[in-house]
Amino acid sequence: MYSLPDGFDINDYENWVPAHPQCNLEKSGKVYDNLLTIKMTLDRCAKYKEEAQRIELTLLREPTKAEFLTKVNAAIEASLISTYELQNLFLRSNIMDSNHEELNQIREALEQRADYQAKKFVSEQLAMADLKIREALSSACQVLGWSFYTYYVSNPHPEDAPDKYRHELRNPVDPNLNVFLTVIRQFSDHRLTIKIRDENRVLETVTYDLSKGASADWSELKQAIINQYTAAIKAKMQ
Repeated sequence: MYSLPDGFDINDYENWVPAHPQCNLEKSGKVYDNLLTIKMTLDRCAKYKEEAQRIELTLLREPTKAEFLTKVNAAIEASLISTYELQNLFLRSNIMDSNHEELNQIREALEQRADYQAKKFVSEQLAMADLKIREALSSACQVLGWSFYTYYVSNPHPEDAPDKYRHELRNPVDPNLNVFLTVIRQFSDHRLTIKIRDENRVLETVTYDLSKGASADWSELKQAIINQYTAAIKAKMQ
């Protein structure tokens, strides 16, 4: 009847379609043979079966999902797990390889957030390095009674990255004693590398491994800055 397939289930999505109540009552238990209109309607319903199943699954999962998210939020507030750890868990999970539309959206959102966090982390570390460099120069100037001036190097040394600054210590009496060094900051593969160089060579390199949430001991960088400027000033005075 109606040229329906043998596996057609009258209690499944392809036969569930809203009907006008009055029309449904008038039809009652009557059976109409070989009506093309009915077949066309049922075919249209079958096209939306997968979407209807997805919506139903989403609705059924809501109470469970709400309970799960409540527990996750409680764990975060109790510092039992961090949002960073949770994010990495999802990104590494096999479930994120699914072709499910909702999971794909979650994965894309997490990947975008992870990319943003990585860029933000690099930017913060470079900015902190700049701050510590200036603190070291300021400390040296207080001891010497000098001043320092920082400017961007627009024509970098071929071996250096273009992102670097030149810091000049200025003698208030004799400009011939002014010294300047260049500081190059580079970040790659969770490693922050800071090179201190003069016009001819790299004088000292300070490297920080910032993987797995490690923090930098900035006192090492500050001491390297002071040591190299002290050596440069002594060389000028000879």
